[in-house]
Amino acid sequence: MTPNQQQLFEGVRKESRYRARLVLQVAKLKKDQKRKFRLAKQKLEQASIVLNLDLREQYHDEKVIDSLLSIGRVLNLIEIGNFPGGIHDQRFRTRLLIEFKLYGATCDVQLIFGRMHDSERPNYGVLDYLSKATSVTTLGYYGHYRLVLKNELKNRSTFTPLDSFLSELDQVYVWEDIEGVLTTKLGNKFWFEHIVAGTEPLSTAEGIHYIEAQILGGVHLSYIARLYYPAADQLDHDFFAKLKRLELEHGIELVHH
Repeated sequence: MTPNQQQLFEGVRKESRYRARLVLQVAKLKKDQKRKFRLAKQKLEQASIVLNLDLREQYHDEKVIDSLLSIGRVLNLIEIGNFPGGIHDQRFRTRLLIEFKLYGATCDVQLIFGRMHDSERPNYGVLDYLSKATSVTTLGYYGHYRLVLKNELKNRSTFTPLDSFLSELDQVYVWEDIEGVLTTKLGNKFWFEHIVAGTEPLSTAEGIHYIEAQILGGVHLSYIARLYYPAADQLDHDFFAKLKRLELEHGIELVHH
């Protein structure tokens, strides 16, 4: 992580332990719930952060797959976003405000944001405890190419029990305090109950729920373990040759779905 990213991460870490303990205390888990809570925590140890992309999408003068191969990392939402209104674009302003909230909305964060380069902004993923190519179906909105990231990225990510657009300031945790997410209630169920049952929470009036990861330090090719891609890509020889480069040059396992 860059010094700016490190400061943002440490700002969350300072509050994360207190937040997690408070949520756990308020939950008042019964004996059987405590057992499920422990099982869910073990299950999350094996879960990977995933993110979906459209590798065929045109990004300025090249496709995303070409950008990935040439730059060697996944561009974040600020870098790749299409903001016709520039700094006056509503989506651009909303994204900045979401990130300002995520990292504490303090004067210190304001100063850090003022000197940050766009490349230092977080990448967004989802903690996938179902480990399927098509789990968390709403991610398909971002594209049908799923990147499964290596476990070590959990240690430089922050997590929210909802999409960061919906999460409150005090719902952001580091990995070592993931119990704060587990004991968050979605309707009449805790997150850990969904994880143990292997189910995805139903959508509510607030939106569709998943455990979001905000990854600091960039998602470089060396941190991608697996790529799920549409089987039909094998018929597009030029494009598939680019996917094979990810496998041959960067050791990324290719799996069709």
